[in-house]
Amino acid sequence: MSEAVASAPVPHRIDVSKRGVTIEDTLLESVTVSALTDVLGAPRVVEPPVNEHNVRTANTVYFWDAAGVSAYSRDQETLSSFVILLDADEKPEWRQRQPHHAFAGQVTLNGRAPLRAVSKKHLRSGRFMQEAQIGDWHVLLMLRARVRDHYQNRSIHERIEAESSGEIAAYLLAHESPVWEVSVSYEPVRKSTGKWKHEPFSGETLSFDSLAFRYAVIHELMYVQQALLPKFDVFDFAADQGPRSFDPGENSGKIIPAVKSWFQKLPVPAELARRVESLYLDGGNEIYLQLAPQWDGEDDRYRIRSISDEELAQLPRLKKVEDIGGFLSPAARKKLLARGVEVTD
Repeated sequence: MSEAVASAPVPHRIDVSKRGVTIEDTLLESVTVSALTDVLGAPRVVEPPVNEHNVRTANTVYFWDAAGVSAYSRDQETLSSFVILLDADEKPEWRQRQPHHAFAGQVTLNGRAPLRAVSKKHLRSGRFMQEAQIGDWHVLLMLRARVRDHYQNRSIHERIEAESSGEIAAYLLAHESPVWEVSVSYEPVRKSTGKWKHEPFSGETLSFDSLAFRYAVIHELMYVQQALLPKFDVFDFAADQGPRSFDPGENSGKIIPAVKSWFQKLPVPAELARRVESLYLDGGNEIYLQLAPQWDGEDDRYRIRSISDEELAQLPRLKKVEDIGGFLSPAARKKLLARGVEVTD
């Protein structure tokens, strides 16, 4: 471990924008150990232990103590992240080391208070770790314990009400200093490859009045027979949306709007209709898990309430529907039976 005293003036302003990180009036388009040293002076260095193969087992940690800034690097130059400490007293049990002093100035994201850059969805949740994406910079904002205690010590019912009403978000935005630490890392937003964009189709396509019935037919063609390709994968789709990429696991069991739209707009060639001889309706069908990865099967969102004569006329070879999940309404079941389609539970 080496000790060093910062030779540069302590900064009073740090801003993260799409252009880079600005410390006082110096814009850093890439943040490295060298770049921070040029601005903040020589750091205190804590080197990680090495194993029997003389390989470092963790990041080297750099502390600019007077500035309240620390950074982590595997190769002693490229940073995995750099951290701005806003409150030296807010030291969690898992934090072994931090700068000797807190940053005494103002931290902004795109020139605004940090929480103003957080999405409304995340802010309403009141999570102890808020996050924002500023261009290619990923920012984590740690909320002070006393700020979180304001709403986390409530009953579950009261907490849910505070989230849904926007009370928590309003409280956080109104608080004078809700954040005790800001962590910044360079994580370029993955650009969309366009692989999930529907190609123009000039032929005849199947038309559906019932979206739930459309799902059933697409499941048979895409996931059972693999005749309708590409086979949709919600996790690859979500990661390939460029700036609109998202985590499918955060939809709380609801149908993901972008996925619903993708299946609604998917051209289903009429020539594939002859392949549909049976349909299997069950809550575990792959298409339902693509639409809502965390769906618990406890509601009737995929219930087929009606089927028109026009829809069935497109599927002349449909002879059997196995309704294991109880997705057919009495009216839909009656329509199938009237068309000579066998229906089983």
